[in-house]
Amino acid sequence: MHHRTWILLTLLAAGLAGCGPRLREQTEFTPEKVRKVLFADTCRLQRLFDRHGGLKPRANVVVDVGDRLKGGRATFELRGGPHLEAFARLVRRLYTRVPKLGGRPLRVVALYRQRVKRRTMPIGAVTEVFRGDQLIELPYHPCVGAFFFGADHYAIRRRLKAR
Repeated sequence: MHHRTWILLTLLAAGLAGCGPRLREQTEFTPEKVRKVLFADTCRLQRLFDRHGGLKPRANVVVDVGDRLKGGRATFELRGGPHLEAFARLVRRLYTRVPKLGGRPLRVVALYRQRVKRRTMPIGAVTEVFRGDQLIELPYHPCVGAFFFGADHYAIRRRLKAR
């Protein structure tokens, strides 16, 4: 009986560990891969930034993000409109096993590193999405970081395209 209990607990733990959101394409991101994703606009965010601009964090808390870099945790409120719709589409495109995000306000907490004036999401950072009382933890993807911290990057891309 004791042996069966351990097997049952192990299977239960393994099942619970695989229940959260997962990336559709499992990839190990390196700084070079992240740069390529952003340079080519694989995220498909240029139009959003051109039409609606970037999001401003509702709250910002400075935290230690390692590597002796300045950084923090920014909280964003997505209450509706083009940014909420675009974020819901982005999440559907990048992840599996995520509940529908559109239509309800979201609070999103994202880590960032800051170099000079530019913020980026550290590779490996988890993004916390609060839908009411429900917490959804999104594994790292550079497009999520670009969505929240990419306004400057996309402004540069827009100026380069105009030339």
